[in-house]
Amino acid sequence: MQIFCEPLTDDDFVVAKLSSTGGLDTAFGSGGTAFVAFDLGGSNDDHLEEVALLAGGKIVLLGGASNGTSQSLAVARLLANGQ
Repeated sequence: MQIFCEPLTDDDFVVAKLSSTGGLDTAFGSGGTAFVAFDLGGSNDDHLEEVALLAGGKIVLLGGASNGTSQSLAVARLLANGQ
């Protein structure tokens, strides 16, 4: 299993799972990608900093979320299927 994570234009976290052939694993999330939006208001700037893979394929995402004025810690956990 390969997991690729990247902030999407500083608005949301996005995680993509690749199959063994290098294409998107369409059984993961929505068409191979999963999005996490914290939506604190204001600028809604989220940034992903760290990723951890847990037993059973669960994924923990750690970063920050901002409303344009203040920054908050942002943590999310996805199941192995991207939900």
